[in-house]
Amino acid sequence: MLTDYLAHIIFFAVFFAAAIPVLYYIQRRNPHPHFRPGFGEMALLTLFAVAICGAMAIGLGTLFKPENDGKSLSRKPSVDIPGAVGGSSTGPGSGKRSGDRDKGRDGDEAPRRLNDKN
Repeated sequence: MLTDYLAHIIFFAVFFAAAIPVLYYIQRRNPHPHFRPGFGEMALLTLFAVAICGAMAIGLGTLFKPENDGKSLSRKPSVDIPGAVGGSSTGPGSGKRSGDRDKGRDGDEAPRRLNDKN
């Protein structure tokens, strides 16, 4: 089970290891000790950093799963897309003449558009 999330754990560790010096700099950035962020503010910033690092680790970790190895890109798709094949009923020769107009829901003619020929 842990091997399924190994990429996520590695990315989280790397991202959080990069965030620790940033958090330390934020805590010590102001030379006047009175204006440095307190414990609660740093705890909140740490929680934000953990959430951001976790989101990035989940996002990149899913790209490194074994089923995303790229072999599926060379296979033929197994899903039939309805409009991809030329057997649609609205194509040429479907029995509708060019002079016929579309009918609305109530049976009356559909409103004309600027580009309509007839």
